Order: sequence, then structure tokens, then C-alpha cells
Amino acid sequence: MCSSDLEAQWLAGYNKRIKITIDHNQVSGAANLINFPVLINLTNPDLETTINDGFVENINGWDISFTMADGTTLLNHETEKYDGGTGELVSWVNIPSLSPTVDTDIFLYFGNTSVGSDPSTSATWNANYVGVWHLHDDFIDASGTGNNGTNNGTLDIAGHIANGQNSDNSTDFIKVGTTSWNSSSGTVSAWVETNGLPADGLHDYIIGHTTQPSYNNRIQLYLWDENNELALGLGDQHSRSTGIYTFIVGNWYYITLTWDGSNYNVFVNGGLPQASGVYTGLTNIFSLADIGNTGNPGQRNEGWNGIIDEVRISDIDKTADWIQTEYNNQNSPSTFYILHSTNDLPCEALDLTVGTSCSFKRFSNNNASDS
Repeated sequence: MCSSDLEAQWLAGYNKRIKITIDHNQVSGAANLINFPVLINLTNPDLETTINDGFVENINGWDISFTMADGTTLLNHETEKYDGGTGELVSWVNIPSLSPTVDTDIFLYFGNTSVGSDPSTSATWNANYVGVWHLHDDFIDASGTGNNGTNNGTLDIAGHIANGQNSDNSTDFIKVGTTSWNSSSGTVSAWVETNGLPADGLHDYIIGHTTQPSYNNRIQLYLWDENNELALGLGDQHSRSTGIYTFIVGNWYYITLTWDGSNYNVFVNGGLPQASGVYTGLTNIFSLADIGNTGNPGQRNEGWNGIIDEVRISDIDKTADWIQTEYNNQNSPSTFYILHSTNDLPCEALDLTVGTSCSFKRFSNNNASDS
């Protein structure tokens, strides 16, 4: 029978778990990052469903959960993608305090026959997120703010993280709401890949926001179509900063803009800002914005040419350490953490009389250690 001491360190109802160790060297800065959403992106045959010879009981992967290092305290998470045939899992897990000095352990649990509903929750995203769009064949705002998108022309395609949206027409766009956006401070980020075409002399917008009827209160990230150079429109200036970074066709880039009421920073793939300065003229937020176009309903003719994935906006200006850690995690999940082997619910040895017959369920490995 199972030891009560061991059971006390194990999430009730689950038969399997995998320890995940987040490498503190991948966490930027000197201070802990609070309520940080970590991407867990992996493929493991043990995470296939039972009908595919794995150990996940629910065909939707709903019996996958995460805990803190104590093995029982649940962590908020959202599963973006699960494939029970291959064991592919793409989940976001809220880590209450992510340390840059000490490794952080969490557990991934699975194998629970009693789970019948999706445990994914918008609480995965801390209260400062006012828009999170995974763009995985839907346009739902995962932050829970309600800024859901409406698609016009973009198509689902393999993205940087699971799937994203492909735009190949100047009039393609995804309209999103702007509830709780903050003109005084904010952070907007996206993973993008450009195909460099067509060279029509127009700009290719990643994000577009402007008040109406004229172009004011801009929040715009776009490429100059002729040379694939990143540019920023902010406040009362369309060309607040130009020539920020030259994109190579076919490469993925993590673009982040922050503003704080006086100063702005533009980051490309983390690191130091590629552009910084002061700005004026951002005092109001319009009722809508565009992913992949201008944000002006009367002039949506400068659509992105390529793929956009994982777009987010916060109502505070994120730190450079936060942004760098996001890039480290999302660019290379497999080096951000160590995935340990699958362990079974530990049990004491059975004291059986000689000649007693027993049957055993197949185990994922032959040990019950979490080392």
C-alpha cells in the first residue's frame, strides 16, 4: 500500500508526475520576477493519452496540472495546445516567484481519471495583462479582460509557439478591443516573421493603434516595406524612431515596446533597447486596435506580410529583466528548464505470502525517485 508520508507530498488523484527544474541562470536580473508566466513546451511519449499507450487519461489533456516544489500546491496554468497522439504539450504556468539566484522546481502531474473539465485559467496572467492573444486558430483574449479579436483574412499556420496567424494581403487584420489599456504606461510584445513581400511602398504593421478621426495617440510598430527596417510610431509622431533594426526574411523576432508617460524603449530579442527616447502626445486610448494593420478603420491597407504570434499588452512598463527572461524562455524552452524522468506514485513494498499471485499495471519507469 502507499505510504501516507509520501502521499502527503503527492497531488491527490494523480498517478504520474515529472519534475521540471527552471535554470536560474536563464532568469535575468537580481530580483525575483513575481507571477511570471513560464512557457512549458515539450513532447514526451508519457504524455500521450492512454489509448495511444501513454498515461494521460483525458483526451483533451485536462488531467495535466502543475504544482509548486512541495508537490501539492497547485499553480495556475493555461494549456494552449495538447496532442494526445504525440504527447506534445504547450502550456503557460504562472510561477509566483521566479528566482535569478536559485533554481525553481515545479511538478507536472498527469494520469487522473476523475478530471472532466479544463483547468486552464485566465489567472495564469497577472492582473497587469490586459490582452494576451496566442493566435492558435482563435482570437480569444486569454488574459480574461475580454479584448477578444475579430479576424479579417489572416490564416492559421505553424508559428513560433504552437500556431500563429499568417497575413499575405495588405487588407488583412485582427481587430482587438482595448479595455483597460493604459495611455500612461504599457508594454506590447509579439513574435513576428516577415516574408519581405510585397514591396508596395507601404508599411507593414505589427501593431496599430490611433485615435480617430485623425492619426493621434499612436501605438505603432511597423516595418518600412522597402528595407524591412523596424520603426515606431508613438504619441503624436508616426516616425518617432526609424531604422531601429533590420529584419531578415524568414527569421523570428521578439519585439517589445514599453512606455512610461515620458520615455519609451524598443527591444528586439531581449537585450539592451534598440531604440530609446522621450515622447509626447499619448493621452487617450481608442476603442479598438489592430494586430497586423494600422488600427484606423478607414485606412486598413498596410497589413503585415508574414506571421504574427503570441501578442500581449500590459498596463505597466515591463522591466528589461522581465523582457529578457521572456525571450530566454520563449526562444528556447528546452534550455530554460531541465525535464526530469517520469515518476510513478510511490508505494511501499507489499508483504505477500509465498505463492500469492499478483498483477501489475505497466509503469513509465522502474524507479520512484524524483532525482
